[in-house]
Amino acid sequence: MLRKLVVGPYQTNCYILGCKQTNQGLVIDPGDEVLRITKEITRSGLAIKYIAITHGHIDHVGGVSELKRITKAPVLIHRLDAAALGARPDGFLEEGQILQVGNYTISVIHTPGHSAGGSAFMRLEPYLPEMLCLQVR
Repeated sequence: MLRKLVVGPYQTNCYILGCKQTNQGLVIDPGDEVLRITKEITRSGLAIKYIAITHGHIDHVGGVSELKRITKAPVLIHRLDAAALGARPDGFLEEGQILQVGNYTISVIHTPGHSAGGSAFMRLEPYLPEMLCLQVR
C-alpha cells in the first residue's frame, strides 16, 4: 500500500509505504501533522521500520522528532542535509543504498539540486510497471 498525505501549511507530500504481508512500513517526509500520520499508520496496522527524509527543509522534517518518539523508528537522511534535523540522525542515506521494508526493496538515489543532500526512492521489488519513484520537492 502507498498512501500520500498532504501535510502542513506548505502542503508537503508525506508518504506511507506499507507491506501488507509483513505489516512493515516506511514513512517519507513527515513534515507536519504527526497525529494524522500516526492515525494512518495505526489504521493500516503498520510497524514503521524507517523514517526517510528526501531533503532537509523544514516542511519535510518538521514532524521527524515527534514521529520517531512515537514509532521508535530510525531516521535516515543524506549526510549533506543532516544538520537540518537539529539532532543526529540514526543513519545516512547514500546513493545505491537498499532499504528493505517487508517484501519491498527500495533503492536510494542521491538527487542534489533542490538541496545538497536531496534523495529519491525507487521501489525495485516486487516489480510493478508503475514502480514507485519518489522525489519529493
